[in-house]
Amino acid sequence: TSLYISSTVSAKMLLTHSKIIKVQLKQILKTVKGSVVRGLHTTSIYTSSVQDDYRYIHRSKIPTMHFQKSLLRLPIPDLDKTCTRYLRSQKALLSDEEYSATKRAVDQFKEGSGMDLHAQLKQKDKITGSGSIRWERMLE
Repeated sequence: TSLYISSTVSAKMLLTHSKIIKVQLKQILKTVKGSVVRGLHTTSIYTSSVQDDYRYIHRSKIPTMHFQKSLLRLPIPDLDKTCTRYLRSQKALLSDEEYSATKRAVDQFKEGSGMDLHAQLKQKDKITGSGSIRWERMLE
């Protein structure tokens, strides 16, 4: 019975503690405007009115994708250059054995499906002109 009483007391304490945390979290999420002090600078911080705990540096009346069409189009990089850059980035992270396996996989990709996928990407770029079109449609 003492084990039962102990576990009941622990459960009640845990429930009380979680209620306190829940109340504190609600108070934090209700914050509409606050400020963060860093060194000598104070930055205004805004949180979303919906309780998603997202913090903004500032709010803008201009939609996110407003200037998208005026941005310069970036070319699709060459497949060989992309693979070389990827391997260079992995060199610092992998052991010699892992790097060799990765290099073989990249070479296999370049000679196999990579060429086809790269051609499809270039074709799609001619049609859409922007890699973010799909995201623009999602935001509308």
